[in-house]
Amino acid sequence: MEVSTEELRQIANMLFEHLERNGHSTIKIPHDNYWEVLDAARYNPNAQPCELGVGSLDDDIERLREILQGKTEPLAFGFVWLSPILQAIGKQFVS
Repeated sequence: MEVSTEELRQIANMLFEHLERNGHSTIKIPHDNYWEVLDAARYNPNAQPCELGVGSLDDDIERLREILQGKTEPLAFGFVWLSPILQAIGKQFVS
């Protein structure tokens, strides 16, 4: 699979605009901790994950806000912090 950053940017903008049109310019996420499938098992559907990690949405958004505030340089690993937040939003607003 191959995808351009511009394509992803346009999709993300469309999705955020959808939320805002539906009155969700601020989003309350009611939970913090989540299960995380560790990298060794994440992309191997032939094996049952036997070890899980625990992530924190609060920690993820804190790291992303540090980038936004210029306290930390942007880095590609930021997508790892962003993705659980986007998943939580997507599952909260099924429409």
